[in-house]
Amino acid sequence: MVNFTTLPLYHFTTLSTAMDAFGQNLITIKNDGNAIREINFWVSSHARKELMYLSGNAGAWRLLVPDICQIHLSEMATGKYAEMELSTHAGVPAVTIWFEDGTRTPYRLLLDLRSVDRKITPLKAGHAF
Repeated sequence: MVNFTTLPLYHFTTLSTAMDAFGQNLITIKNDGNAIREINFWVSSHARKELMYLSGNAGAWRLLVPDICQIHLSEMATGKYAEMELSTHAGVPAVTIWFEDGTRTPYRLLLDLRSVDRKITPLKAGHAF
């Protein structure tokens, strides 16, 4: 799991639920601030299909990476920070995550928006998640 941004916000516990990308079952995440306390993602059809999942809460984005996809973690880890950009791919709404490492070719991850548990909205200059 990669935390993109962690901001000092108040402490609270929430429960997030979302259909997986295939509408087959709910992905349930029990949040404690920006930490995940309980999750069923690892046994979901989404994880079995080897798809990453992006979850946000309390000022943090958490990227859930199934075992088979962990080969990408070393490249993601070269990033000093990450930027997200709303896009489309083959006509499907998506989010592109750039792991900015100061090179001309940072690692890029493209996720179908069905692999994100909340709406991503563009930020105004000077504002944080």
